[in-house]
Amino acid sequence: MCPSLGLEQVQHIQLTAEVQQGIEVMAMPIADLHDLICNRAMDNPFLKIEESEQRAPDERGGASITDAREREAIEEEAWSCGVEAGVWDAAWMGRQPSWRADDTDPDEVIARTADDRVSLEVGIMQQLAMDLRDPLDLRIAEHLLCGLDERGYLRMDTDIVADVLDTDPNRVERVLAKMQTGCIPAGIGSRSLQECLIAQLVAAGEDDAIIRKAIECHLPVLAEGRLSHVASALGISSAEVKRTFERIRHLDPHPAAIFERACPPAIPEIEVIKDEGRWAAKVRSGMIPRMMLDEEYVALFDGRVLDKSAAARMREMMREAQGLIRAVDMRKAAVISIAAAVIDHQQAFFDEGPAGLRSLAMADVAYLTELSESTVSRVANSVTMDTPRGMLSLRYFFHSGVGGSATEENTSSLAVKQAIQELVDAEDKRAPLSDAKLVDLLSERGMSVSRRTVNKYRTALGILSRAKRRTYE
Repeated sequence: MCPSLGLEQVQHIQLTAEVQQGIEVMAMPIADLHDLICNRAMDNPFLKIEESEQRAPDERGGASITDAREREAIEEEAWSCGVEAGVWDAAWMGRQPSWRADDTDPDEVIARTADDRVSLEVGIMQQLAMDLRDPLDLRIAEHLLCGLDERGYLRMDTDIVADVLDTDPNRVERVLAKMQTGCIPAGIGSRSLQECLIAQLVAAGEDDAIIRKAIECHLPVLAEGRLSHVASALGISSAEVKRTFERIRHLDPHPAAIFERACPPAIPEIEVIKDEGRWAAKVRSGMIPRMMLDEEYVALFDGRVLDKSAAARMREMMREAQGLIRAVDMRKAAVISIAAAVIDHQQAFFDEGPAGLRSLAMADVAYLTELSESTVSRVANSVTMDTPRGMLSLRYFFHSGVGGSATEENTSSLAVKQAIQELVDAEDKRAPLSDAKLVDLLSERGMSVSRRTVNKYRTALGILSRAKRRTYE
């Protein structure tokens, strides 16, 4: 073979540095993006951050734990639990915080400080691993731990965990109950103050009916010190109500306070709020530092004579600063438009829970927002929303659907599973529903699914076949 020369024309796509940076920024979680901006501002003299915007997102889910809005949220949650906001603090009802050791005992201070370095997630998982041998149960526990707030309370629906892991909601509840009462400290994973305190009583073997009723029905009155009113309502003596008060006062309303967090809760970038009767997206302020070009440095650069290499480097740094500003602005616009489209489509979910979740494809959101499907995917994977149902990834709201009737919109697979669970729970155990009957009942609800699909979802929910569900008297 003789060597020869030839020409060949080839087309290929080459991404510029600015486009690559834009893709990277679009896929970043808010905490990572904050760190990136701060690091670039330190390295690039052309990039300036407004002083008032240099707060790092707090790992507990807000821009600052002293924000008035955060305090209002805590107060609203306290009121929803039937307890005044002032009682919600660690020193509630005159009780000292659980993490404060006796200052006069150095050994105790050292011991408690060492204990404080124990990770909550690691400590709970180590304890659960001794009792939960099924790998699926341990995965459920891991997901529940990721839904805890800084107090150790669960901010996630168990139905959502069941859907993510494709398992029976009752199984999730069993694992949660084990976490609440079978681990130290007791009360981890509770969904209200009352549930937290009762879990601690159960764990201590002191589930007294009087104390339980006092917690469930009279906690605000106890917090106000109106013991005679509680004694009258419960029909007990003043001495007994004082003992009840003392026992409750020594329970811990913040069971996770002495623990570090191995993985702090995801920081919600979007808040779902009710606005004129409809759920809407609200961007949490202060999450991303406000950037701009440093005009003084730009003027200084324009007025100086530099050699060719130094001037090229300065121009490159200026382009990098401008590119990062544009990339962050594009991400902000994409996040709010995608979140708004998703929330507008999933209105029923925020009112009804998982049963109201509708099918949604990324291609549909891409069409509505005039963005590419890949951009929607990157944002969905990186953004977390603070919703009435807890903190959820934007990705959660994209569900495959099953065909509805001609007059009904397509329903998500999660809603179908929820409906199957409800129908089976309400059936006559002496004559359980067959898969064919479930198909008919679902059709009456506007969910047109095949018997094979019903069988698949029923199996995923851990529901036995009709013959094995039948009971005989």
